[in-house]
Amino acid sequence: MKLNILRLLIGTLACAVAVLVIATARAQKSPVNLELAASLPSLRMAVPQQTPAAPTTPTVAETVDQARKNIKVLTGLPDSQLIPVMNSLLLKGVNRNSISKCLR
Repeated sequence: MKLNILRLLIGTLACAVAVLVIATARAQKSPVNLELAASLPSLRMAVPQQTPAAPTTPTVAETVDQARKNIKVLTGLPDSQLIPVMNSLLLKGVNRNSISKCLR
């Protein structure tokens, strides 16, 4: 009984190795066939045109004290940075009430 199980296991492993070797050999042999690739014009599809990027004009960042009322502590900070700064203070363990008191 044990001998039959061992034979079956060896046969299964041999088949698996053979399949792996064949698959690897085929993958190395077969080059990519570019003749089968189709271009968009050959499929009668329009080729998308690339549009140029819109010119960006530099904008002056509004500071916190200009954009919001009652800000006493973080004056001079860009308004876009207020919420990330508050979140980082909360992550560092600063109490939410003390943050709101400082910003009033």
